[in-house]
Amino acid sequence: LQIELNTLNDVEAACRLTFFAENKTETGIDQAVFETVVFDGSGGVVTLSLFDFRALPPGKPRVRQFDVQGVSCSSIGRVLINGANTCEADGKKSTICEGALSLSSRISVELLG
Repeated sequence: LQIELNTLNDVEAACRLTFFAENKTETGIDQAVFETVVFDGSGGVVTLSLFDFRALPPGKPRVRQFDVQGVSCSSIGRVLINGANTCEADGKKSTICEGALSLSSRISVELLG
């Protein structure tokens, strides 16, 4: 399960984080909700939120966007996927969202997990 932080864009009074997700497992993920922490450039926590990546079918890339209100993108230093809050695959709870997780970033903001 590959998740890439693809872009950050300022929109109105928020920073929009765009992720590219690709489920390269053979298991369909019905719902993936990750606890996500955004840090500023000095390492301080800006926000802790739940990002719902919804369904991630195998072999089908998906783009998901999340707005962090009251934050300028230039103030974001890194983003942490703190763990899966909800992970359901094949109709039941699963550990695939953490066990198969691989993170990367296309931009200078680091994506950790």
